[in-house]
Amino acid sequence: MEDIVALVNEAQNDSSKLSNLIEKFLPFIKSCVAKERMTKQSQDDVLTLAMLAFTESVKTYRPEKGQFFAYAQTSIRNRLIDDYRNERKQYKYEVYSEESPILENMSIDAFRLLTEREALQVEIEEAEQVLAAFNIILEEIPMICPKQKRTRARCEYIAALILDNDKWRNELLLKNRMPKSDICREYGVSEKVLEKFRKYIAALCLVQSGDYPILQAFLPMNWKGGVEE
Repeated sequence: MEDIVALVNEAQNDSSKLSNLIEKFLPFIKSCVAKERMTKQSQDDVLTLAMLAFTESVKTYRPEKGQFFAYAQTSIRNRLIDDYRNERKQYKYEVYSEESPILENMSIDAFRLLTEREALQVEIEEAEQVLAAFNIILEEIPMICPKQKRTRARCEYIAALILDNDKWRNELLLKNRMPKSDICREYGVSEKVLEKFRKYIAALCLVQSGDYPILQAFLPMNWKGGVEE
């Protein structure tokens, strides 16, 4: 098989080679779409979005971003999630517009509470799909969260280290692999803590690196480091 990195590099500066690359890997693009059916749009519209995302991933790809197909799959998935989110927002706008006489009788606080609940539901639905790829269930996070404050702080510190390091971040988010040996070696973090709370640390990274402002409030991070209390 041809070197995909070489093909991508050539396609970045040659539109004809880019078209050929899209055609060559159309089955891959379709498989990504099949995994992410979150929208009510037609299959053709969703496939077009996925092809645009694939094109963008080709143009922006660099070897340090990890394996190309993982990078492209993440790009496609993010584009479809954004489309899904916009679709939900448009739906809510239309419903609110149609029900404006009802909304006129609602207090501002009640209306804000309603929209926040719906926004939270959207975040939960999207986060559940991201976490599922790591075999994490959103409801289990309170159970896998360390009970001791100091241990939670250590986990937050480790998650911050991962998110602040491009290589480690990509290794976790794109390859579903915790860079345990590198973290332990460079920062003296306990491998025992890292392994025991691996899923919780991964959950922190996934939620904090996504567009989940409400969930992030439930999973706060100590970005200044958490080893010392």
